Amino acid sequence: MLRKASNAIKDPKSSAIVGVGRKSRDFFNRRGYEMAASFVGLGENIQFFQAKEIAKFVIDKYIAGDFDEVYLVFSEFVNVLTQRPVAVKLLPVESPADESKGPKVEYIFEPSAEAVLADLLPTYVETTVFRAMLEAKAGEQGARMTAMDSATKNAKDMINKLTLSLNRARQAAITKKFPRLLAVQRHWNKKRF
Repeated sequence: MLRKASNAIKDPKSSAIVGVGRKSRDFFNRRGYEMAASFVGLGENIQFFQAKEIAKFVIDKYIAGDFDEVYLVFSEFVNVLTQRPVAVKLLPVESPADESKGPKVEYIFEPSAEAVLADLLPTYVETTVFRAMLEAKAGEQGARMTAMDSATKNAKDMINKLTLSLNRARQAAITKKFPRLLAVQRHWNKKRF
Protein backbone atom coordinates (compact mmCIF):
# COMPACT_ATOMS: atom_id res chain seq x y z
CA MET A 1 0.00 0.00 0.00
CA LEU A 2 2.84 2.39 0.83
CA ARG A 3 4.56 1.47 -2.42
CA LYS A 4 1.37 2.24 -4.36
CA ALA A 5 1.10 5.59 -2.58
CA SER A 6 4.71 6.52 -3.36
CA ASN A 7 4.27 5.41 -7.00
CA ALA A 8 1.10 7.52 -7.30
CA ILE A 9 3.04 10.66 -6.37
CA LYS A 10 4.10 12.17 -9.68
CA ASP A 11 6.30 14.97 -8.32
CA PRO A 12 7.53 14.56 -4.72
CA LYS A 13 8.70 18.19 -4.61
CA SER A 14 5.22 19.60 -5.28
CA SER A 15 3.27 16.98 -3.31
CA ALA A 16 2.28 16.97 0.33
CA ILE A 17 1.42 13.89 2.33
CA VAL A 18 -1.24 13.58 5.00
CA GLY A 19 -0.17 10.47 6.87
CA VAL A 20 -2.78 8.46 8.72
CA GLY A 21 -1.11 6.07 11.12
CA ARG A 22 2.44 5.73 12.38
CA LYS A 23 3.67 3.49 9.56
CA SER A 24 2.68 5.88 6.78
CA ARG A 25 4.11 8.87 8.67
CA ASP A 26 7.44 7.11 9.31
CA PHE A 27 7.63 5.72 5.75
CA PHE A 28 7.28 9.12 4.08
CA ASN A 29 9.39 10.97 6.66
CA ARG A 30 12.32 8.59 6.05
CA ARG A 31 12.07 9.24 2.31
CA GLY A 32 12.07 13.01 2.72
CA TYR A 33 8.51 13.75 1.56
CA GLU A 34 6.83 16.91 2.80
CA MET A 35 4.28 16.02 5.47
CA ALA A 36 1.32 18.42 5.53
CA ALA A 37 -0.01 16.61 8.60
CA SER A 38 -0.02 13.25 10.29
CA PHE A 39 -2.74 11.62 12.30
CA VAL A 40 -1.33 8.93 14.61
CA GLY A 41 -2.50 7.19 17.75
CA LEU A 42 -5.97 6.48 16.40
CA GLY A 43 -6.37 3.38 18.55
CA GLU A 44 -7.93 0.01 17.93
CA ASN A 45 -11.51 1.27 17.58
CA ILE A 46 -11.77 3.68 14.68
CA GLN A 47 -14.34 6.40 15.34
CA PHE A 48 -16.17 8.59 12.84
CA PHE A 49 -14.98 11.80 14.51
CA GLN A 50 -11.39 10.82 13.63
CA ALA A 51 -12.29 10.52 9.94
CA LYS A 52 -14.20 13.79 10.20
CA GLU A 53 -11.09 15.53 11.57
CA ILE A 54 -8.91 14.21 8.73
CA ALA A 55 -11.54 15.12 6.11
CA LYS A 56 -11.91 18.65 7.54
CA PHE A 57 -8.16 19.20 7.32
CA VAL A 58 -8.03 18.02 3.70
CA ILE A 59 -11.13 19.99 2.65
CA ASP A 60 -9.81 23.18 4.32
CA LYS A 61 -6.47 22.82 2.51
CA TYR A 62 -8.27 22.19 -0.80
CA ILE A 63 -10.56 25.20 -0.39
CA ALA A 64 -7.60 27.39 0.61
CA GLY A 65 -5.85 26.39 -2.61
CA ASP A 66 -2.98 24.58 -0.86
CA PHE A 67 -4.01 21.31 -2.50
CA ASP A 68 -4.95 21.09 -6.20
CA GLU A 69 -6.02 17.46 -5.98
CA VAL A 70 -6.50 15.04 -3.11
CA TYR A 71 -6.01 11.30 -3.49
CA LEU A 72 -6.77 8.71 -0.85
CA VAL A 73 -4.63 5.57 -0.91
CA PHE A 74 -5.66 2.69 1.34
CA SER A 75 -5.77 -1.09 1.48
CA GLU A 76 -9.18 -2.37 0.47
CA PHE A 77 -10.38 -5.42 2.39
CA VAL A 78 -11.24 -8.22 -0.05
CA ASN A 79 -11.19 -11.18 2.33
CA VAL A 80 -9.23 -12.38 5.34
CA LEU A 81 -6.24 -13.33 3.20
CA THR A 82 -6.38 -10.52 0.64
CA GLN A 83 -6.12 -6.76 0.90
CA ARG A 84 -5.78 -4.74 -2.28
CA PRO A 85 -4.11 -1.29 -2.44
CA VAL A 86 -6.50 1.28 -3.93
CA ALA A 87 -6.09 4.94 -4.89
CA VAL A 88 -9.24 7.08 -5.01
CA LYS A 89 -9.45 10.70 -6.12
CA LEU A 90 -11.26 12.56 -3.35
CA LEU A 91 -11.07 16.15 -4.55
CA PRO A 92 -12.11 17.54 -6.90
CA VAL A 93 -15.04 15.17 -7.07
CA GLU A 94 -15.49 13.74 -10.53
CA SER A 95 -18.81 12.70 -11.96
CA PRO A 96 -19.38 8.97 -12.46
CA ALA A 97 -18.04 7.48 -15.71
CA ASP A 98 -21.39 6.03 -16.77
CA GLU A 99 -23.09 9.43 -16.85
CA SER A 100 -23.24 9.41 -20.68
CA LYS A 101 -25.58 6.38 -20.68
CA GLY A 102 -29.27 7.09 -20.99
CA PRO A 103 -31.14 10.35 -21.38
CA LYS A 104 -30.02 13.42 -19.44
CA VAL A 105 -32.40 14.37 -16.67
CA GLU A 106 -32.78 17.88 -15.29
CA TYR A 107 -33.14 18.02 -11.51
CA ILE A 108 -34.62 20.77 -9.39
CA PHE A 109 -32.79 21.33 -6.11
CA GLU A 110 -34.21 22.96 -2.99
CA PRO A 111 -32.68 25.31 -1.76
CA SER A 112 -30.10 25.21 -4.60
CA ALA A 113 -27.64 22.80 -6.23
CA GLU A 114 -24.72 24.69 -4.67
CA ALA A 115 -26.23 24.52 -1.16
CA VAL A 116 -26.94 20.80 -1.50
CA LEU A 117 -23.42 20.19 -2.79
CA ALA A 118 -21.95 22.27 0.05
CA ASP A 119 -23.66 19.93 2.53
CA LEU A 120 -23.04 16.67 0.66
CA LEU A 121 -19.41 17.17 -0.33
CA PRO A 122 -17.98 17.21 3.22
CA THR A 123 -20.15 14.22 4.10
CA TYR A 124 -18.90 12.35 1.03
CA VAL A 125 -15.25 13.03 1.91
CA GLU A 126 -15.80 12.13 5.59
CA THR A 127 -17.51 8.83 4.81
CA THR A 128 -14.92 7.92 2.18
CA VAL A 129 -12.09 8.56 4.65
CA PHE A 130 -13.97 6.62 7.34
CA ARG A 131 -14.53 3.72 4.92
CA ALA A 132 -10.82 3.67 4.07
CA MET A 133 -9.89 3.62 7.75
CA LEU A 134 -12.33 0.78 8.45
CA GLU A 135 -11.12 -1.22 5.44
CA ALA A 136 -7.52 -0.84 6.59
CA LYS A 137 -8.45 -1.91 10.13
CA ALA A 138 -10.39 -4.92 8.81
CA GLY A 139 -7.35 -5.92 6.71
CA GLU A 140 -5.10 -5.57 9.75
CA GLN A 141 -7.44 -7.72 11.86
CA GLY A 142 -7.63 -10.29 9.06
CA ALA A 143 -3.85 -10.44 8.85
CA ARG A 144 -3.62 -10.84 12.64
CA MET A 145 -6.24 -13.59 12.58
CA THR A 146 -4.40 -15.43 9.80
CA ALA A 147 -1.07 -15.08 11.60
CA MET A 148 -2.55 -16.35 14.88
CA ASP A 149 -4.24 -19.27 13.11
CA SER A 150 -0.95 -20.17 11.46
CA ALA A 151 0.94 -19.86 14.76
CA THR A 152 -1.63 -22.08 16.52
CA LYS A 153 -1.37 -24.72 13.77
CA ASN A 154 2.45 -24.62 13.94
CA ALA A 155 2.36 -24.94 17.75
CA LYS A 156 0.02 -27.95 17.53
CA ASP A 157 2.31 -29.57 14.94
CA MET A 158 5.33 -28.96 17.18
CA ILE A 159 3.51 -30.40 20.23
CA ASN A 160 2.58 -33.51 18.23
CA LYS A 161 6.18 -33.98 17.02
CA LEU A 162 7.62 -33.47 20.52
CA THR A 163 5.05 -35.86 22.05
CA LEU A 164 5.92 -38.50 19.48
CA SER A 165 9.63 -37.97 20.09
CA LEU A 166 9.14 -38.22 23.88
CA ASN A 167 7.08 -41.40 23.53
CA ARG A 168 9.76 -42.97 21.31
CA ALA A 169 12.50 -42.03 23.77
CA ARG A 170 10.50 -43.43 26.69
CA GLN A 171 9.78 -46.63 24.77
CA ALA A 172 13.48 -46.98 23.91
CA ALA A 173 14.42 -46.49 27.56
CA ILE A 174 11.88 -49.11 28.66
CA THR A 175 13.10 -51.56 26.01
CA LYS A 176 16.73 -51.15 27.12
CA LYS A 177 15.90 -51.64 30.83
CA PHE A 178 13.37 -54.41 30.32
CA PRO A 179 15.86 -57.35 29.97
CA ARG A 180 17.52 -56.34 33.25
CA LEU A 181 14.16 -56.07 34.99
CA LEU A 182 13.24 -59.57 33.79
CA ALA A 183 16.48 -60.97 35.16
CA VAL A 184 15.94 -59.29 38.55
CA GLN A 185 12.38 -60.55 38.67
CA ARG A 186 13.47 -64.15 37.87
CA HIS A 187 16.15 -63.96 40.55
CA TRP A 188 13.61 -62.67 43.06
CA ASN A 189 11.11 -65.40 42.13
CA LYS A 190 13.77 -68.17 42.66
CA LYS A 191 14.57 -66.92 46.17
CA ARG A 192 10.95 -66.78 47.23
CA PHE A 193 10.16 -70.40 46.30
